[in-house]
Amino acid sequence: MNGGGIYCLNSSSVIENNLISNNIGAFYGGGIYLENWTGSLLNNEISESITYAGYGVDKGSGIVFIQSSGNVSGNLITGNNTDYQASALNCSNSDCTFTDNLIINNDTRGIKLSGSTFPIMNHNDIFGNEEYDVYCQFTDNSQPIDFTGNYWGEETTIEMENSTYPTNITKIYDYNDDAQLALINYQEWLPNSINSSTEENEIPTSLLISNLINYPNPFNPSTTICFTLMKDTSNSELSIYNIKGQKVKTLIKGKLKQGNHTFIWEGKNENNVSITSGIYLYQFKVDGKPVTIKKCLLLK
Repeated sequence: MNGGGIYCLNSSSVIENNLISNNIGAFYGGGIYLENWTGSLLNNEISESITYAGYGVDKGSGIVFIQSSGNVSGNLITGNNTDYQASALNCSNSDCTFTDNLIINNDTRGIKLSGSTFPIMNHNDIFGNEEYDVYCQFTDNSQPIDFTGNYWGEETTIEMENSTYPTNITKIYDYNDDAQLALINYQEWLPNSINSSTEENEIPTSLLISNLINYPNPFNPSTTICFTLMKDTSNSELSIYNIKGQKVKTLIKGKLKQGNHTFIWEGKNENNVSITSGIYLYQFKVDGKPVTIKKCLLLK
């Protein structure tokens, strides 16, 4: 039920330089679940994990921290998806230190923080997560949580310059929006991404595709999958998987041009046989590396 990729309990483990991707079906922590953990999580990619526990149970798809106080640095957390709590990471009763991470382009809430202890989040990229980049809910909201020195994306910079504790920042939900939630210190935010050393014309793989959706959803018998590519690709793949992670159908494999693309899936497998009702996943890869994954529902 916990930790689709990695599960650690009562541990001081060091998890370093791994690709932890495409883990599906855990209740808590589709990618990593850490409870009573005091180790280090360094230079990993945690991506494209999905949890399905549902409303009120699911506690985060990318990473879940429970009563932990480890060091989390240099990680890319992207493309994770959940039915409920937080797609990137959920930090509960944990005072971990987060620095130099890219927490970007996850579905639903990017980060959820809760409990009675306070993590430190400095010098991270936190943007592009659907619904909320950050959602903070603590039993003690009298002490601001240290979120200084992060990059929040270009869309929030102007607004943040107008106030020490600005209200209604795009995709950030805290005390300024709801007095029952926690107050966050956003001072000394970064004007540029910590990933700004990337060559000018190079697009990180995690940002290569946008607007990946399917419609209708739920569907019967067919659905249209569309997306936008930021640049030409020489080896792309769009495939359908079942909930067990088994490939059902490859819709496209090969070169794709920059721009908008549309493909129709008729609810059939590689043998052109109609498949049964259920949840299916459609995944986009470049050079064999997962970039993003979404889910759809076939109802007959």
